[in-house]
Amino acid sequence: EGSHLFEWTHRRLDGKDFPASVLLTRMELDGQVQLQATVRDITEQKRATEALRESEEDLSITLHSIGDAVIATDADGRVVRMNPVAEKLTGWPLTEATGKPLAEVFHIVNARTRELVPDPLARALTTGEVVAMGNDTALIARDGAQRQIADSAAPICDAQGRIRGAVLVFHDVTAEHETRTALRERVKELTCLQRIRDGLQANLSVEQLCQHTVEQLVQGMGYPESAASVIALGDQRFTSGRSAEGLAHGIHADIEVAEGARGRLSVFYVEDKPVYLPEEQRLVDAVAKILGHWLDRLRAENKVRDLEMQMEFILGATKTGLDIIDGEFNVRFIDPEWQKVYGDHVGRKCYEYFMGRSGPCPGCGAVKALKDKTIIITEKTLVKENSRPVQVTTMPFQND
Repeated sequence: EGSHLFEWTHRRLDGKDFPASVLLTRMELDGQVQLQATVRDITEQKRATEALRESEEDLSITLHSIGDAVIATDADGRVVRMNPVAEKLTGWPLTEATGKPLAEVFHIVNARTRELVPDPLARALTTGEVVAMGNDTALIARDGAQRQIADSAAPICDAQGRIRGAVLVFHDVTAEHETRTALRERVKELTCLQRIRDGLQANLSVEQLCQHTVEQLVQGMGYPESAASVIALGDQRFTSGRSAEGLAHGIHADIEVAEGARGRLSVFYVEDKPVYLPEEQRLVDAVAKILGHWLDRLRAENKVRDLEMQMEFILGATKTGLDIIDGEFNVRFIDPEWQKVYGDHVGRKCYEYFMGRSGPCPGCGAVKALKDKTIIITEKTLVKENSRPVQVTTMPFQND
């Protein structure tokens, strides 16, 4: 008795592979030991896992590219993420800070009175609102060093509006006491990037995603009420709502794909404002890069679909049998018409499947083709087809 669970790649009758989990159970029936196999298609599970991995990777890249310090906590206010800037300012490496209450890692006082300052993140978790601190906040690092900072905290909510954690963004303003208001902007930036990534996973068309992006991007700028975002993609133009006609001064980033520049992403302020912040340019650069990667992936997916359709058409139209065999003589694909004659090919060797043999055929064309890396033509007699003689052309190939 017992069972064994493992993952395997199966192939459907149409020749397409799919990932599956296989549960083998040993049982005794009528005095005979038998194996029962339970196969479950885990394609969607694999896709979900990959999507989660990509999302985690994107978030990690985003955190490492932001110039401000970022600390994220769970709903109990315990540290779960820190970027390198936060590690430097607090003196706590992520490996040691993880799981600790934020107050232990992020120790702040009033720079004038030296009194403890209430934890802004705890307030954000309680109220569900963005909390910004005053200009007199000082951070006491682990080694006792003091830096005047500006900081802001915001709750992280799920699709149902439930608070799942919070994010704290802060930066050193010791050398420049006038805060650049980049605190709330960083929170907006994270929210903006996350919402744009949500659009990437929503199976939108190119037009829908571009419109979604320009509308979300302005929310990540320093002055969203005065910002206008534009995507120029080929002969198409998408705007966030405000007109950017006649505006020359802005920040821009090319939307690049494998073949080169595909379009341009721009942000303008329709009213006078101070010089654009470096953080705003980084945000525009990051969004343009995300769009370029998405367009590349979309093009690749469309190309794969086109090739699959072409292959299905060719196999349906040809009168010549086609099969694919790997280096271990396993039949990996069989022409649908041949499968009608020879049956299910999964887990079978070519010499057994076609010839009824227990080992490789003498003078096997597949062996010679793989060894010499050339096309080999041989003649065989198909026993299952009334010993019909056929010409077999074996062509080696290597997949990516």
